[in-house]
Amino acid sequence: MRTHELSLRGSSEAGGEFGSAQLRRIRFSEHNPFWVVGATPDVINGHNGIWQQPFIDFAQSLVLSHVRDAAARRTQKSRREQG
Repeated sequence: MRTHELSLRGSSEAGGEFGSAQLRRIRFSEHNPFWVVGATPDVINGHNGIWQQPFIDFAQSLVLSHVRDAAARRTQKSRREQG
């Protein structure tokens, strides 16, 4: 029951780009809190494929985007509180 597909950028339909990889929702609403992601072999090939550069790029970009968003929310909240 995959919700997303992770592939190299440009190798499938438009989706969210993360480094050299692209995440495409294939099932369920964007508000679904769970991701069950299938990856093409050029992103993760076998069990140890998580050490391939495309997956590392994906993980790094995903985490950094959340950190940036959280920092922006904190800044906005602080500005609102200061009046």
